[in-house]
Amino acid sequence: MEEIFTILSIGLAVAAIISPICVALINNSHTKKLRIEELKHDETVKRIDAEFRLSEKRLDVEFSAKKDAFVKLFESANAYRDDVGNPDLLSALLASAHEAAALCSTYEGVHDIDSFARYTLQELSSETQKYNMDSFNNRLSNLSYSFAYELYGKNLSKREN
Repeated sequence: MEEIFTILSIGLAVAAIISPICVALINNSHTKKLRIEELKHDETVKRIDAEFRLSEKRLDVEFSAKKDAFVKLFESANAYRDDVGNPDLLSALLASAHEAAALCSTYEGVHDIDSFARYTLQELSSETQKYNMDSFNNRLSNLSYSFAYELYGKNLSKREN
């Protein structure tokens, strides 16, 4: 009987030593898996943040390029309005119109710029250019509404031509 107690005592002693080791190994394994998942999550968050910052920077650059092109178009239109018939100013106006149209992201913006450029080329380069300045000014004003929508998303109602 004493042998049984000795065997049981040895078994309990071994179990008391092995049990915490097994628990520690299982806990370490689980902690390792959690840490790996945490690192993956952190990496995903960093990637999403970097993509967001890159997208934000791209939008800032795009906005700035559109704004500069639209300002250039209006400056060219005003210069041409002051000296109607000047072929160099007409060429500069058409070039700036094409640049602004290339940067537009909406069909309406491209269409309005194209319509304005065609009108300027067809109507103001003809003999009746002095009588068409009011229409030119109205079209230029309507173009500013398209640009406000293009740049700021503000849907301003256009004046009639």
